[in-house]
Amino acid sequence: MKNLPKFQNLMLLLTTLFSLTLLTNCSTTETVEPPEDLIIMGTWNQTSAIVELKVGSQTLVEYLVEQGQSQEDAEAYVDAFLSSGLVNKMDLNSDHTYTFYIDGTKVMDGKWTYNISVKTVTDSSDNLLFNVVFISDTDMNLQQEGAFNYTDETVGIIEIEISFLIEDTWVKL
Repeated sequence: MKNLPKFQNLMLLLTTLFSLTLLTNCSTTETVEPPEDLIIMGTWNQTSAIVELKVGSQTLVEYLVEQGQSQEDAEAYVDAFLSSGLVNKMDLNSDHTYTFYIDGTKVMDGKWTYNISVKTVTDSSDNLLFNVVFISDTDMNLQQEGAFNYTDETVGIIEIEISFLIEDTWVKL
């Protein structure tokens, strides 16, 4: 029975230490950032975009001028081409569906997956939708790169592969 007071003192010390640990870990001044896969969910509007279009090593304007277009016509053609096709709003929903819009018109939808370690968003077929360069709870910078075959008969028959690089900034609504 002599050891009982020592045991009670030990229990009191352990209880006190445990309580202090709990109080320290539950501090209200500590902020916890949400995981990036939650941050990326929401409705986003594009605020700016830099687009580079190339045919081989030439810009699309240089290529069109080489094909006989005037500089002015080539620039107007590329401007019209760009204004008709950039996604400028997107919904990334919590059920991992997405919808992309151009000027309020739905142009594409599907399922998305965000790979946090390599910062990519892919569709359900594992096709890259975009790379996430930077993200916060209100802003993100994206990068898209690829190529597509393009045919246009309005400026003569053009059948070319255009490579593109789009770097754009988005703000969450």
